[in-house]
Amino acid sequence: MANRHRIPTIFNIYMVDVLCCALGCVILLWQVSFQEAESKTAEANSRVDQLKDAQLSLRSLDSEVDNLKIALEATKNKEVQVTLLLDDTRKSLDAAAKLALVRKKDYDALNETHILAQAALDKLRTQFTDLEAKTNLSSAELAEKIKANAALVLKLADIERIADALGKDKLDALAKLKSADLRVRLIEDSATDAQRKIADLLREKDAVASRMTTSAKDLETLQSAMAKMSAENLETLRRARQIEAAAENRFAGITLTGRKVVFMVDMSGSMELTDEATADPDKWPIVCETVARILQSLFDVTDYQVILFSDKVRYPLGNEGKWISVRDRVQDAKSVAAQLKQIKPQGPTNMYAAFEEAFRYRVQGLDTIYVLSDGLPNDGPGRPVTNAKLDDNAITSALSKHLRAKLKNEWNAAAGNAPRVRINTVGFFYESPDVGAFLWAMSREHNGSFVGLR
Repeated sequence: MANRHRIPTIFNIYMVDVLCCALGCVILLWQVSFQEAESKTAEANSRVDQLKDAQLSLRSLDSEVDNLKIALEATKNKEVQVTLLLDDTRKSLDAAAKLALVRKKDYDALNETHILAQAALDKLRTQFTDLEAKTNLSSAELAEKIKANAALVLKLADIERIADALGKDKLDALAKLKSADLRVRLIEDSATDAQRKIADLLREKDAVASRMTTSAKDLETLQSAMAKMSAENLETLRRARQIEAAAENRFAGITLTGRKVVFMVDMSGSMELTDEATADPDKWPIVCETVARILQSLFDVTDYQVILFSDKVRYPLGNEGKWISVRDRVQDAKSVAAQLKQIKPQGPTNMYAAFEEAFRYRVQGLDTIYVLSDGLPNDGPGRPVTNAKLDDNAITSALSKHLRAKLKNEWNAAAGNAPRVRINTVGFFYESPDVGAFLWAMSREHNGSFVGLR
């Protein structure tokens, strides 16, 4: 009997059913994820609207507080003016009191002089009466007495004029004294009014201060409500932002996280080459833009630093050993890209020195390192101790193992409650698969991710 050979079937109708079911599941999962994202985005927009309304209320209260501050300042100015007026009034009162005292002394002196003159006049009148009574005197004596009487009359007239003058002076002094008393009373009344105004101003000041206290309490209540609302919405807004950022993220496979971040950028000579014989003028600018794009996509970043490495480390942005605080992620990213593009790559790849420098920031809160390179380490500590001549592969292999051991056992080893630093790597236009394997292994060992760009 002849042997019959059946042709093996590679693809049949049952496999089509399986593929269709799998495709349907993928579409269903995508639709569920899309609807969830839309729901979260709508919820986030609603929360944002509520936050805007709260901010409008806050600005309104701020405006009212500012108005109250202006009113309080005006009240203080009025209080100062009234205080100055009261001081002037008190000075005028003191001056008037001194003047009244002087007038009183003058009056007392004139009154004493008038009393003395009146006594002298009474005495002369008595003498004149005595002379008139002595009518039996002789004619000679009478003539003498008449002369003496005439002299006395003249003297009496003079004394009466003096007395009249003294009386007028006394009346003037009295009038001036009354005027001074009246002025004192008016000044006292003005002082009383000033004190009354000051009391009114103080009551008004207390009222303004009370209103400001009430407004401050309302402001604190609103701020507390806003803080509570922000706390409730923070996770929703963050997730919405992450969903939006994920749609534009070109670094698939890398979790873009980190608050205090170091960018380790390889600036060896190969960063301007596609291979050993082919120059690529676009490679280094792409590396610079990649650093900027990652920085711009880190929504939680607060501080960062950029370390360039070849034969040694460099700080292109300055501030060596210290963080650079993020002010505006977009503007900071543009500035970083512009400054990196001015640098010309050159030299070997001493990745050891770069990691040693980067882990100096661990005590300052370093949580993530982004390594951007196109090759294996070919310089630095870790060379094998041997008299034999080693090829490049042996050198890079030994340096790579030494670096990974140093990272795992010392630099990034567990230290109490301090978390390990996450290391993400990005490979650029590398020829050897060993480069990708090395960067991938290093990221995997330190809770990070690797992506290769060509």
